[in-house]
Amino acid sequence: NSPFAGHLRVMTASSDIIDIFEADVEKGEVTLSVDLPTDVEPGFQILATLIRPVGKGSEHLPQLALGSHWIENLNKSRRLNVDIETERTSQSYVPVEVIIRTNAQNGSAVLMLVDEGIHNLTDFKNINVEDHFYNERELSLGFLSNFGQLLKQDSSLVSYKVGGDTLTLASDKNVQKSDFFRTFHVASPILSIENGQTSFEFSEPGFEGKLRLVALVASEFGVGFESINIQIKDAVSIDVSLPRFVGTGDLLNGKITLRAHETVGATVLEKSVGATLEVSPLKFKKGQKFDDVVQITSSEPGVIPVITSVKYGGLNVVREFEIVSRSPWYPYTEMRSASLPLSKDLGKN
Repeated sequence: NSPFAGHLRVMTASSDIIDIFEADVEKGEVTLSVDLPTDVEPGFQILATLIRPVGKGSEHLPQLALGSHWIENLNKSRRLNVDIETERTSQSYVPVEVIIRTNAQNGSAVLMLVDEGIHNLTDFKNINVEDHFYNERELSLGFLSNFGQLLKQDSSLVSYKVGGDTLTLASDKNVQKSDFFRTFHVASPILSIENGQTSFEFSEPGFEGKLRLVALVASEFGVGFESINIQIKDAVSIDVSLPRFVGTGDLLNGKITLRAHETVGATVLEKSVGATLEVSPLKFKKGQKFDDVVQITSSEPGVIPVITSVKYGGLNVVREFEIVSRSPWYPYTEMRSASLPLSKDLGKN
């Protein structure tokens, strides 16, 4: 749709200009026939530039109009079908077995299994590699107007830096951190696809929650992507809340909560802090909850192992952590002075 009468230039372009077509057009809807390339993947841009001369009475009217449109030109074989076969619900002590089926007879695949809770904090979404490689390309355009002004399309991303328990001081790198919060993230090596299939077994998660399983597949013809969620839930859930660290001489309390999702009967809770072991026999019915306290103290700096074990129905479900014991204070910067009787000593060894 032409906003005014003028001279129209139509270009087809990918990484470079492919063809140029020019015509004089009137204001309003215009229909033109343009030859399109058939061998450019994943597509190309159609760019239309409409100009008109500056005439009397039109000095302050627009003299230039631009329009662009992306046309996809992609072989269907470029987008690979990816099917993930695995148990959608599992337990923290059971390995996660995954089978990948695809319409690519040969190729490679990578699997990633990550705690969904991490993604919920940042609202992170995995990028579909098909969209990354095959979607519309950004149109980078530079031109000189009839007023000699340079216009350029420039999209930029804002960078964010996020993190926890991390300071910007270089000396902080040497400060030992507690393993007080346990999450799960693991990736497979590069897997070979044979006859349209590959498989991999992840180790047991060792925690409860929701996992995100992401599969990336590539062959000589194209790429594929798929993502699903796996819910990890035991018959008896173990919630452990621990301090970030303990100072020498302090006495801090952590918390353990057991929640029964099934009737499991006789249950034994074992909790050990360092060399101290406590055993609590319990009897659980569905819907019941049990709260307990973990006392953590230390007389000297070091690492305190905290192990919680829940035994029921022939199972032994273990949660292991390490809490750092450190001095109540520690310097990030240490300053020293030395006596120099004569100024001439400066600069000498």
